[in-house]
Amino acid sequence: MTFLTVKAMTVTFIIVIVLSLIGTTFNETAQHKNNDPITIEDSYNLAPPSLKVFYSLEKHEKISGIPTSQIYRYLKLETGYKGVAHLNYKSNQISTADAAGPYQVRAIAARQVWGKELKHMTNKAIVDSLLTDIDFCTITAFKYMKYLKGLYGANYVKIASAYNQGPANANNTNDYARSINK
Repeated sequence: MTFLTVKAMTVTFIIVIVLSLIGTTFNETAQHKNNDPITIEDSYNLAPPSLKVFYSLEKHEKISGIPTSQIYRYLKLETGYKGVAHLNYKSNQISTADAAGPYQVRAIAARQVWGKELKHMTNKAIVDSLLTDIDFCTITAFKYMKYLKGLYGANYVKIASAYNQGPANANNTNDYARSINK
């Protein structure tokens, strides 16, 4: 078996366990009404947001070039994410600065890293996607972190400051940046 197959099987196992913890039995989710087997994608759609965030982070972690432990700190600081077992986690949060989703990404940052691919979308549509599509939010946040890493190298304090306050404020180290870099 390949590493990705083992990882997919592990995630499916975690999904089944989490679904059983929240009151959905495996028998209810093992088959569609037409007796077709449930796929990994189906399991993902049934999963709570905390598990979707975990799965998306693990699936796309290589994009950013930022250590995974720091990415988990971003999630905790941005939206209070406590991990896969955080069953009442709300991934569709929006800040007063219109930063949206689990990683609290702003539309301007999304436009910066996606370029022409988002040209046809309004800022509201981008924010809506960041709120509702955890994979889109994760990939966007990771692309933005990669962009910031290109600007500041491995200076993770500046990267965290820029992520939180915008690139113009990368030199203004705040408690947020210090917390990310413990």
